[in-house]
Amino acid sequence: MKFKIAFPTVIIFSLIFYSCNSDLDDCCGGGDNINSPVIDVPFTPEEINPTNDPLALGIGNCDWNTAVSGKSIDYPLNLNLPAVYDLGFLMPAPRSQGAQGSCVSWATHYYLATYMDNIRNDSIISSTQEIMSPSFAFNQIKASDGSNNCFGSTIAQNLDLLINTGALPLSEFSYNDTTCAPQPDMIQLANTRNNLISSYENIGPYTFLEPTTQESLIASSLNEVKSALFDNRPVIVSMLTDEAFGRHRNEDVFTVSEINEATVRGCHAMTIVGYNDDLNAFRVLNSWGDSWANDGYVYVSYDFFMASDNPKYQKGVLQLTVAFND
Repeated sequence: MKFKIAFPTVIIFSLIFYSCNSDLDDCCGGGDNINSPVIDVPFTPEEINPTNDPLALGIGNCDWNTAVSGKSIDYPLNLNLPAVYDLGFLMPAPRSQGAQGSCVSWATHYYLATYMDNIRNDSIISSTQEIMSPSFAFNQIKASDGSNNCFGSTIAQNLDLLINTGALPLSEFSYNDTTCAPQPDMIQLANTRNNLISSYENIGPYTFLEPTTQESLIASSLNEVKSALFDNRPVIVSMLTDEAFGRHRNEDVFTVSEINEATVRGCHAMTIVGYNDDLNAFRVLNSWGDSWANDGYVYVSYDFFMASDNPKYQKGVLQLTVAFND
């Protein structure tokens, strides 16, 4: 596998899910029990709202008809890509966000910032001293926006904080899914990991006018995401999720191939870490624990990244953001 260590750019693929909140496998409640065993609570298909179903808000302005964010740069395409590429081995182990709607902070800080910090230091993740805390970001964002709950933040809020303030390891700011009240003190703020990213841009999905009919269409973002991953740039996705997505457990290969509008639960953020042309899907790292889907990962069909006039196109992906560090 080709791997370039020099200051990668990172893509944040936000699968915007209304259920950005809790993990089906609530492993992280109460203090810093982030490495506690995941307890699988079974439920039946007849249950409409099981207590262990991820329903809390994670990303605001989530609606089936929400317009895509559009792109702010033309990401350079690589036309000579391998069939399979994966950055998962450089990521921290999948863990659960528990009952808190902090999925964006998990995608941007627990996964992305950890990846960036360890690539910069050419180190192997071996302890919580090398894994960034989602609470460090999420708690500050919730304090600044004046909300009285622990549900929901935006990709921009989290990346702006990563640029302007930095990140802090779990060993110095523990995760607790039952509260977002604790704030970093002056000593903690002085010890943050800085300069992990310098900017970020949206690379899609984006709309364009078809020249002949002037119909507004969504352009394909498939090659942009694959090219960024091949450049060693993980992706954070904002995407709609439905009831079926939240109910899947471990399978050999579980691939999300459609979102059912009738059972949409909301919006969720995750991190794209690879792609597999044999499976026709991207490999995505979630924050619902390692008992969910493929040991905490899920495959998301390329069909979500097709142009909207393609017969295979599936609606669901709402934002793709890439972060830079140069």
